[in-house]
Amino acid sequence: MRVPANFDQAAGEVIQVETWEPDDEFPVMPVGQKPKRVLICPTPAPCRFLIAGHRYLFKEPFGHAAQQIWSEVIAYKLAREVGVEVPPAFLGYDARRDSPGVLVEFFFGHAERADARFVHARERFQALGMPPDEKRGSLAENIKLSRLH
Repeated sequence: MRVPANFDQAAGEVIQVETWEPDDEFPVMPVGQKPKRVLICPTPAPCRFLIAGHRYLFKEPFGHAAQQIWSEVIAYKLAREVGVEVPPAFLGYDARRDSPGVLVEFFFGHAERADARFVHARERFQALGMPPDEKRGSLAENIKLSRLH
């Protein structure tokens, strides 16, 4: 699936998220190595490539992990070029916290896929009796889990 060109974030088009409302149900996604804020895109959407009223994860990496902002945005653009469907990722900034981050579109909650729901991989690992390595994760475990589904 090719994503339309209007999903491109122009150079200098940083998404300001400080006024976005937190999600009522999950304001912070506590799962994973670092918590991520779950924000709701305002209506109207501030950029043509955002979905008004939709959930987005705002990841704010710190220290040595700060480069992850770019790796997620680059991975999204690369996946788009080779036809792999992944959630869009854009550069964002929270001026209140003076914090850059990556804004990732939630992969569920779209009107055309109302039946989709979020199940964290940790729950799938536990159900299969495969305890994940919480400290560093495991590529082998993730591949095995993916192949089972």
